Amino acid sequence: SYPSYPSYPSYPSYPSYPSFPSYPSFPSYPSYYPSYGGKMYGGKMYGGYTPPTYTPPVYTPPTYTPPVYVPHVPAPVAAPVTPTLCGKMYGGKMYGGSC
Repeated sequence: SYPSYPSYPSYPSYPSYPSFPSYPSFPSYPSYYPSYGGKMYGGKMYGGYTPPTYTPPVYTPPTYTPPVYVPHVPAPVAAPVTPTLCGKMYGGKMYGGSC
């Protein structure tokens, strides 16, 4: 019998990136449009209307940006103000006390 190999730890699973939508399919048009309503003389078209060529828009999928986790830091709580015992308040200040 052969000695058994040690088992290695498995790699951690990473989150999968979202799947981007597939490129939209554009209708195919012929590469050459004949002119409508014109006349041919010597291999050239004179008069008539030539429709514009179709240029499909370029589709760029959005780039995936993982969200940035910002930990919530609680606001510091102000310590309560304890008045001095046996003192007197004058104009927001404590005079005397500490008995």
